[in-house]
Amino acid sequence: MVQLFTIEGLVFPGPWDSHKLNQLKHNSPGSARSVYWRVEGSLLDLTTVRPVAFFTWNSQTFLQRWVRRGLVFLMAVLRPLLYASHRIFATRVVHAVLRGVSRDRLDLLGEEYFEYKLKPYLKPDGVRQLNALVGAGSEVVLVSQGLDHVMRPLARHLGVKWLIVNRLEFRDGIATGRLLNPVVRPRGAFARITGAGPDGRCTPEQLIRNLDFASAEVLEAAVIPATREVPVMTRPIVYFDKR
Repeated sequence: MVQLFTIEGLVFPGPWDSHKLNQLKHNSPGSARSVYWRVEGSLLDLTTVRPVAFFTWNSQTFLQRWVRRGLVFLMAVLRPLLYASHRIFATRVVHAVLRGVSRDRLDLLGEEYFEYKLKPYLKPDGVRQLNALVGAGSEVVLVSQGLDHVMRPLARHLGVKWLIVNRLEFRDGIATGRLLNPVVRPRGAFARITGAGPDGRCTPEQLIRNLDFASAEVLEAAVIPATREVPVMTRPIVYFDKR
């Protein structure tokens, strides 16, 4: 029987995945020694809509661009109402416009968005404090409402190995428009006033409450590697008897 293993929502058959999955679990940071760091406020003033709008603005075809732009505009109008009623649902609705975009395309646009839209505006005081933690050997986990396609380049730039971010579901490399659980909801309405300092550290209890996670186990399970695991399928070698 072929065993199936899941890595970041992708299912792969084969014995090599068991080793990779066990290695990931072994190296994964535990809640007792992890430092959870909220990106929004301390490092960046990041919104949910702007990265999605950038992705839709750079869709592959002319028709896709204008259809998705119209949807983003509509959601920008409706989002305050949705946000007031249910922040997680509002976050899901905003990302639904990315249905049909390939993973490779989102990775490329995410790199571009970070390089030109986010990197020049990183807050130096927050970066300095975060670098001090990383340099001291702390297992820093970046927590953000942004997509992993944008946050992975940020983590790589800062030398951080772990993330809690929003992730899209993919089928055959194409986004379905659905976010995988758990969803990282945006901060509250007054977060820019109360949480705008350079120190982005959060306790697990604060995160569980702020993100509306069910338990500490959900928080720990939400941690993913900042570097995406790329499966390398092994092909069987057939030896023919020489005669």
